[in-house]
Amino acid sequence: FSGIIPGFILHTGDFNREGTILWGSTGPVIRHKYPDIGDSITALDISDPTRPRVLAQWRTDDPRLFRFHGLAVSDDGNTAYFTIGEHTYDVVDGNVVPAPYQGIGVLDVSEVQARKANATIRKVSEMFWGDGDVVHNQYLRPITIRGRRYLLDNRIDGVISSDAKVHTGYTYKHPRVSPEAACRTGKPGWGYVTIIDIKDPARPARVSSLKLEVHEPRNCLATAYDPVFGHGYSPLNCEADDWQDARKVVCGFAEGGVRVFDVRDVRRPREIAYYKPPAVGRAPRAASVSDISRCVRAHCASQHVPYRGRSDLPGVCERRTRNLVHELRQRLPGPAIFREPARA
Repeated sequence: FSGIIPGFILHTGDFNREGTILWGSTGPVIRHKYPDIGDSITALDISDPTRPRVLAQWRTDDPRLFRFHGLAVSDDGNTAYFTIGEHTYDVVDGNVVPAPYQGIGVLDVSEVQARKANATIRKVSEMFWGDGDVVHNQYLRPITIRGRRYLLDNRIDGVISSDAKVHTGYTYKHPRVSPEAACRTGKPGWGYVTIIDIKDPARPARVSSLKLEVHEPRNCLATAYDPVFGHGYSPLNCEADDWQDARKVVCGFAEGGVRVFDVRDVRRPREIAYYKPPAVGRAPRAASVSDISRCVRAHCASQHVPYRGRSDLPGVCERRTRNLVHELRQRLPGPAIFREPARA
């Protein structure tokens, strides 16, 4: 199917495990601009792909809940997770602060999954960061580690990342303050990955983070003037070796390259490998932002088609990083640095 489907907008989406329901979030289509459809999460029946139809839709009047970008569905199809919050900053009392109410929400969508007549969607919980350090959590995915359920949440802005985009012309997100002033807040300069415990959907809780040295607040100013492109050293998306029994997670940190983490000790994840080619001026290279953003972001309507079976780091720049993946499979216990694979 293609074209316009009344009542359905897909900015980011996810399939249920059976591939019969496509869930869609509206992203930047927000309700104060588009009151009829903005800030909604919708289930589309695609059991007959030639005749898609809307099954159910969730909306809210809660002013804290707006701009739903990332969207993911649990393996059993009964729970949906979504990101909350605008990726902008403002000046309040002379201080640069991120847009309020950055976080995630949890929905009970079991009636939709069960194809109940007149199915309703119920909000279970929401969680806001409250730390004021990073805005725009872009994507999230459920992951199981040692039998316990978590979410990977990718945040793609820090206190300087939007400001640093002055190098490529993107200044609309951040007031014009100096990187020095931004770094004095003591917050990370770039976005990073957060691991969230969702064993109890009513009480999600942050457990740990996947960070590099550039994400440490003490290194904020050291990278503030780097000629970055896009989201700088922030991660766009991640993949796991097995989403149902993860041991390793690989993330594309844009200018930071491909980074691989051992997550078996979920409270103390550690980096075990990376792939970062040398700079070559303006030409795009494997693991550069132009390549990684395209390859690692297995998101939207294609990211959660169920992966059954076990392999290492499926779907993450497979053509460009196959050599890395093959070697990493043999080297989990220790660090590894890989040369750039031969070009295809």
